[in-house]
Amino acid sequence: MTFWTVVLILGGIWLFIEYPKQIIIGIGCIVALGFLIYVSTEIQDTKNRKERELTQIKQTQENTRRYIVENDLLANVKIFVTYSVGRETCPKEFPLLVVYENLTDRTINFVGVKFSAYKQGYSNNVIKTGSYYKKEGYRSVNVRDNEKYESHKIIEPKKSHISCFRLPEFQENETIDPKTLSYKAYAKRIEFSNGYKIGDWSYNW
Repeated sequence: MTFWTVVLILGGIWLFIEYPKQIIIGIGCIVALGFLIYVSTEIQDTKNRKERELTQIKQTQENTRRYIVENDLLANVKIFVTYSVGRETCPKEFPLLVVYENLTDRTINFVGVKFSAYKQGYSNNVIKTGSYYKKEGYRSVNVRDNEKYESHKIIEPKKSHISCFRLPEFQENETIDPKTLSYKAYAKRIEFSNGYKIGDWSYNW
């Protein structure tokens, strides 16, 4: 034990002997102040925890509401694909007829579509990724991926739009008769006229 430690202990004992009431009051004040600080900290922590829980609940409710709204909107944007050779709707060089039906109450500015084709009785997509063609007026535009197509045609609520496509490239190891295939498409992502976006926007097409 050092000299100054002994001095402090003795000094404390002397102060307690000389001023016991004041020392007790001082200790009581310190204890009370510490207790108040502890209680205040606990109250603030409890308040912060409740605020975080409330925020999480509100966020969960908002995510659930958005999920329901998005799924309802996606379900009401119908995409139909048929082989149209022999019909007047599409020219022979663009035999795939794609119909967009906007059954929502919102105007559509953009639709990104997932596209696939199947042989009767089979579940594997026979389209070869790599090239795909869409008709833009008198132009044919090469799209990077066979299974993706995008339309920037503005489609009013309860209205439809028609596009015509070239046949995609098919898997080289498949014997394909395009007329017998079952074609499928669905809206992968949509942007409405107010800028509201739904679907998969995790990557650029």
